[in-house]
Amino acid sequence: MSQAEHAIDDVMVAAMARLLAGSPVVAGATYCSQAAAIVAQTVYDPSIMLLTNYGLVDAREVFVTPTRPDFFARSSPGAVLDQPEMFEFVLGGRMAIWIAPAQVDQFGSANIAYIGSYQRPKVALVGPRGLPDDGTNLQAMTYYVANHSPRTLVTQVDHISSPGHVDARVSGDIPFGRPTWLVTNLGVFEFGDGDSAPRLRCQSLHPGVTADMVFEATPFDVAIPGDVPTTSPPSPEDLAAIKAADPFDCRKLEFLGGAEAAAHMQSVLAQEQEFWNQVDR
Repeated sequence: MSQAEHAIDDVMVAAMARLLAGSPVVAGATYCSQAAAIVAQTVYDPSIMLLTNYGLVDAREVFVTPTRPDFFARSSPGAVLDQPEMFEFVLGGRMAIWIAPAQVDQFGSANIAYIGSYQRPKVALVGPRGLPDDGTNLQAMTYYVANHSPRTLVTQVDHISSPGHVDARVSGDIPFGRPTWLVTNLGVFEFGDGDSAPRLRCQSLHPGVTADMVFEATPFDVAIPGDVPTTSPPSPEDLAAIKAADPFDCRKLEFLGGAEAAAHMQSVLAQEQEFWNQVDR
């Protein structure tokens, strides 16, 4: 299989998993982020522990599902933690998590609260949730978006759910939670600190993607070196781990919309129901 033949969700999940290596504890709140967490532990760093609503678990003992409260189905017990203990991983900066915001701006601020004005929002989203804590306590913030476009990458977010390189961070008043990586369907990017250079730098372009495609889809300056490499394709080990982590292809829902997404969700639910029917026999 050539690089260009890999599905974009597999390319992104593999790239996200590689960037999680070295993290002591990982968590996720979406299908792709959960799959990446599992692949990171099974392929790239066996010392990683996975934080779920159940507590700490071995990533090899769970898989992604749409019918569980934290997108995981657990097949064996882990270290049970209460809610205060779970929050200690955030407040102590010991956790890494991939966030899929509705908007990310040129400074690395992220928005999952609403689109438009606070008084008259065009779209109400899930609300800031845990991002204010994550963006001020974790060692770093990592983001991904399934659709790299002027709707998701913006010059300034409508609401700062997690602060990027805002004045308070530049002054040192917010020492933790600096935005670092951004993985999109076009490439892998990194946020910089400098005021004079573009804050978003391209580290690799996905197979078949050109610099012009990124420039056209981004409403602010992006630094793309002339010799920018191609994102490493998912290896056979990556692909096997992704399939084991997400056997019902839940992650593909993040790249679909409308009737296509509804049809795929029905397929996912039917596959999962059949799986549990087999287990219960």
